[in-house]
Amino acid sequence: MARSNGNKEKGHQLVDIRYSEIKNGQFSDEAIVTLVSSAGSISMLIHCSFLDKSKQTIKASIIDQKADRYLVGLPNETFTTGSKVWFPKSVVVA
Repeated sequence: MARSNGNKEKGHQLVDIRYSEIKNGQFSDEAIVTLVSSAGSISMLIHCSFLDKSKQTIKASIIDQKADRYLVGLPNETFTTGSKVWFPKSVVVA
């Protein structure tokens, strides 16, 4: 089962991040999502409670920002990076 790294830190704005692809996980309550970060495509295993399939988004939080991008705290680590990733503002639904 996917785990949550607890990105419910106080003072961080909760947002939705658009995913580009979704696949079934090993268990019925998890999924593998692909996100488009500032560095390219990344994938992660996520618990379904963090998904909004109707909006094609996952729940996350903004940690920092620059002119054209946000540093986002994801609900789990990705397969290739940690749980904090830069995203273009265009894929973040604040």
